[in-house]
Amino acid sequence: MLSVRPHMKRYSARSNRPNVVRPKFILPVTSRADLLERLEARQLMSAAAYSSTYVYVESNNPAQGQNAILGYEENTATGALTPLPNGRFLTGGTGFRNAGPVLGPDDSDKEIIVTPDQHYLFAVNQGSNTVSEFAIKPDGSLQLQSDAPFSSGGTQPVSLSFSNDQLFVLNRGNSAEGTAGTIAPDLTAFFVGEDGQTFPVPNSTVNFPLNLSPAQVLTSADGKFTFVDDFATPSNLKVSLANTIEPFVDDGGGLLTAVKNGAAGLPANPPLVLGLVEDPVHHIIYSGQAPSGGVATFTYSDSTGKVSYVGSVASKGEATCWLNISPNGKYLYGTDSASDAISVYSLTNPLKPALIQEFYLNGPTVAPGASTAAGPTSEDFQFSFDPSGNYLYVLNHTVSDSFQQGNQLHTIEVGSNGKLSESGSPLFFSPAYVPGTAHVLGLAVATEANPAGYVETILSQLFATTSFSTGNNAAIESLIDSLLQDIVTSAY
Repeated sequence: MLSVRPHMKRYSARSNRPNVVRPKFILPVTSRADLLERLEARQLMSAAAYSSTYVYVESNNPAQGQNAILGYEENTATGALTPLPNGRFLTGGTGFRNAGPVLGPDDSDKEIIVTPDQHYLFAVNQGSNTVSEFAIKPDGSLQLQSDAPFSSGGTQPVSLSFSNDQLFVLNRGNSAEGTAGTIAPDLTAFFVGEDGQTFPVPNSTVNFPLNLSPAQVLTSADGKFTFVDDFATPSNLKVSLANTIEPFVDDGGGLLTAVKNGAAGLPANPPLVLGLVEDPVHHIIYSGQAPSGGVATFTYSDSTGKVSYVGSVASKGEATCWLNISPNGKYLYGTDSASDAISVYSLTNPLKPALIQEFYLNGPTVAPGASTAAGPTSEDFQFSFDPSGNYLYVLNHTVSDSFQQGNQLHTIEVGSNGKLSESGSPLFFSPAYVPGTAHVLGLAVATEANPAGYVETILSQLFATTSFSTGNNAAIESLIDSLLQDIVTSAY
């Protein structure tokens, strides 16, 4: 018999969805080997399982109160994006202008995130030290959840993560390349209630050393640990914990405890650590390394969270910063920002990623008539997959106020072998929504589920298994458990 324990969670009409009781299932996993077996048996959900997919980008507009989320709907057959009607949703806050440009202020990931139930979107307002929350409506439009954003708990919020109804907000402080900081970074937790209301968790703020410029917060899939990318710019490399991955034990209620001597970085004369992603099955974290291109592999202890460096692999591009793993877990991708390229790695051996492609994006990388000698002034930054894994959406960020078209949104096709191709993109943003002084940062994808499509996909996967035809009830049970988790996470 399947062993599933239902937990009931009520969502308020404040989210503009019916006030219904939605079941939340916790599926028993007896061991990590059992989890691995289940994940290996899974296939990607078909496009029929989703009625709509939406892509959201943050304008990062530095004009006071003009920061906004821009929304697009995906054509599931082609991956092409169409702006949503009235698809500019003001956050009520202000973006950040890095006019220099210098390292530090723009070097971050997960500026906007969607909650696992696909009901809410959170976005940082780096220029006003606030965070905005939106309800995601079934048509993809967004509704700001209060009259004003809430305080981020620090200065210059740059990265978000969500776990166990807790929102973690990473504030980078104000250090930058060539400039000593005067405000230290911190990480603060917020509780997100059943109706979407958000409250700071008392005594949850974790402070970091002055002159770090932390780039990303990452919570492990099981919610046990939270990791921070302790990025530091070249002029601040002597600060404690510079360019390490620092682990914290999460008590499940928003209170984090640093793991003593648990942080790890790269070997002597290290490159900069930028961008984190967790392997979906193993206790492995990958990070980007800049200014040289490539990916570093780390493991962490399931019992303590202690991080250990394993090794690195080079890319053919420069300044690998932000990372993603394909939905099927087979391939790792990194944005080589200084080359406006994406490096693709096979994860056949998860501890030793193998480079299989260096893919260069379409679109202009410098303003017309400008010299290319100094490198691109349009660089790929944040990126994310659609749920089918067929498309990768990549955000280009201008580093020049005079090159507004350097802000770009790419639709990348993903082949069955993990390799990339591009046609018919990029999409350029209207200067009315994204002026030259706004250097876009932050991208997230949300889906509206199609329950009938989910049932069709489940049945096709179940009857396609050889285990079913041979009467292997344990394998069938494992597959159904895994598919049930997909339904509860996404269909509801």
